[in-house]
Amino acid sequence: MTAKEFNRLYGVGTSVQYHPTIGDPKHTNTKTRSDAWTLPGGQHVVQIEGKSGCVSLDAITIDPEIEVYAQLGSQMEDHPLACFCADCQAFITQGDKLRQRALMPA
Repeated sequence: MTAKEFNRLYGVGTSVQYHPTIGDPKHTNTKTRSDAWTLPGGQHVVQIEGKSGCVSLDAITIDPEIEVYAQLGSQMEDHPLACFCADCQAFITQGDKLRQRALMPA
C-alpha cells in the first residue's frame, strides 16, 4: 500500500499492530501519530506511538474491522450527505461496532 492510499483510508490515531520483524506475528498494539509519507528511496512509512522516527507500512497491520470500515467509507465518498442507501447503512453500522469496541473515537 502506498502512503497516499494509506492516508486516504486511515487517519492519524488509527489503531494498528506494529510488527518489529516484518512477517512475524509478534506485535505491539499502538496507534499512528502522523500521516504516511514516501521516503526518497520509495519506502512508504508512518510514525506510530511508542517509536521514534518512522516505521514501514509493511511493519504494521490494521485491525480487520477497521479495514472494513475504511473500505466502506471509501465506497461512499460521492454519496450525498443524507444518503441512507445500503452502503451508507453498512458504513454507519460498522462505525457503531468499532466505537463499541473502543477502536474509534465517538
